[in-house]
Amino acid sequence: MSSLMTVYARVAATYGHVDPADPGAVQRFFDTVLPTLSPEIQQAVIDELFEGTTGLPANLESSQD
Repeated sequence: MSSLMTVYARVAATYGHVDPADPGAVQRFFDTVLPTLSPEIQQAVIDELFEGTTGLPANLESSQD
């Protein structure tokens, strides 16, 4: 499992085309760019953050009925 900051930087680079080595650019992506993206892309970002930080698949189904 990657460190939290590495995961956030990788996701910002993927969806925001920012330099992952620039913490300010990564922060700006999450503060200003992410809210302007479509709901589908926002969900993809959340899914990647979840998978990258927990190691679990984002499409977990409830095992209880």
